[in-house]
Amino acid sequence: MVSPTRLSQADRERLSDAIKEGERRTSAELVLVIADQCGGYGLFAFLWPALAALLLGGIAGLAIPQLSGPRLFLIEGGIFVLLALLLHWPPILLRSVPPQVRRAHAQQVAAHQFAMRVEGRTQTRRGVLLFVAPTERQVFILPDSGVAAVIDATAWRAIVDRLVAGRPARFPVEALVGAVADILALLERHFPRDEASASALPDDVIELPRGSETGVTGNEKSPRR
Repeated sequence: MVSPTRLSQADRERLSDAIKEGERRTSAELVLVIADQCGGYGLFAFLWPALAALLLGGIAGLAIPQLSGPRLFLIEGGIFVLLALLLHWPPILLRSVPPQVRRAHAQQVAAHQFAMRVEGRTQTRRGVLLFVAPTERQVFILPDSGVAAVIDATAWRAIVDRLVAGRPARFPVEALVGAVADILALLERHFPRDEASASALPDDVIELPRGSETGVTGNEKSPRR
């Protein structure tokens, strides 16, 4: 089966093993969700060409008053079609989406995944979600209330910054494994393993395919424990 997030089976196993190994030393639990792309952003493939056509058409009309209405319409139509075709290439389209919009989409999916997979699902509320959106280049660490009451948000921010820093493209598996290890090491310091610790959350990587705006799709890949 083709991975919806371009992870190989070896990558999945390596990340899952890192989670299992770290959880042996802490009573807290970590869930890793990777979303290939959190939004379709199709609106921008038409919005920017339309605005550009109107703007450039207006400039042409002012600069060349003798242009007839039909000719001006053809110029605007040509600009729109050319830019719309260009923006249907995903890498260019994504670059045209404002960073705030990309972050908002990723944050919405992360919040949904947290509510669905982590929040209130352990007796001590010591679950943590690591949500990674490689296409949007966004990473969120969302702790349940039992963890948030003990570990300050700045500690999570430092881990996110290390994962994102200096990486212009998708996050390599080595970086994700490092982030998993950092999170679980921090949890171990504050919530060491005890005899009553029981695993309630999945250790396998949960993968969301491209365009999972809500975070729930029929193609979602999450192997059972």
